[in-house]
Amino acid sequence: MGGMIAMHFAVKHDKRVKGLILGETNFGTSSLPPSQEALNVLLRPPSPELDRKRSLIERMKVAFSDDFVRNNMAKIEQLAELRMQFEEDPEAYKSQLAAVLTFDFKDRLKDIRSPTLIVTGDQDKVVNPVNSYIMNQLIPNSKLVILKGAGHLAIIERSKDYNQLVLNFIREVSSGAFKPMKGPVVI
Repeated sequence: MGGMIAMHFAVKHDKRVKGLILGETNFGTSSLPPSQEALNVLLRPPSPELDRKRSLIERMKVAFSDDFVRNNMAKIEQLAELRMQFEEDPEAYKSQLAAVLTFDFKDRLKDIRSPTLIVTGDQDKVVNPVNSYIMNQLIPNSKLVILKGAGHLAIIERSKDYNQLVLNFIREVSSGAFKPMKGPVVI
């Protein structure tokens, strides 16, 4: 949802936005849907057989690539523990879901004028990576980077690469060296 808010802000306040980073996001209701696996997990009510932590872990797993889940369960458990420190408000969740289900920005992507870095993982089950290709084609001043082997939480799975991309983008925008590119850079 953060990417959706950022896109709206970038169009509404274009003079205030020097650069925009859209990570693992889509453009709303006209985007390609999540994978069936993600839909099954995200729409399924919590299992009464699982405690809160185990239920959260099961829901979080779909946001990571299969390899990351296989090799990093201890890290996912730590992330679940951190997340459990923040109480989820069911009403806030419903409001967020309603906002996401009514947002459609595809026709406005062309109005994003600021340099835009689009980042996605090629194993993202939550936000179909094809949406990033579409955004790259429709946002005039954009560059698309695909993180090979990463899921929806590429920022965690490939944190060093992700952080370097962000730093490089900030430098390029600040120095005027940013160059849009139609088509992905895969790393």
